[in-house]
Amino acid sequence: MAETSPTIIVGDVSAMDFSLTLLSHENGMEILFSRIDSSSHTAVSCDLGSYCLCLHTLKKHQQKIEMILDSKKIDYDKEDIAGNETAKAKMREIMGDPKGLPPQLTKGDVHLGGFAEFEQAVESEELEVFLKLK
Repeated sequence: MAETSPTIIVGDVSAMDFSLTLLSHENGMEILFSRIDSSSHTAVSCDLGSYCLCLHTLKKHQQKIEMILDSKKIDYDKEDIAGNETAKAKMREIMGDPKGLPPQLTKGDVHLGGFAEFEQAVESEELEVFLKLK
């Protein structure tokens, strides 16, 4: 039986349950970013700067995971869930978190962890154990 490679689940958060609202008032324009909670259909709002920072941070995390795995010559698969509701739902089911966001690492249908757990494994020199390669 062939061993399964770890999978990095990535995705552009901008394609995931979000909306932007443009508001005009006496001090100028304001852009409001909302994340829609699909279970309750409520919106959680923040300013566009926070939204851009969130996208930038997630993209950097995805890139760092790939860079480290590439530098250590560890084979992996990459699944982009942006705009794919079925893949997003599966990621969240595997995670056990109905609001989970990428990047996430899995091996088959086993959730290994997100960026924080990956980074901890790298720092403690336990990456192969974390990825269940040993």
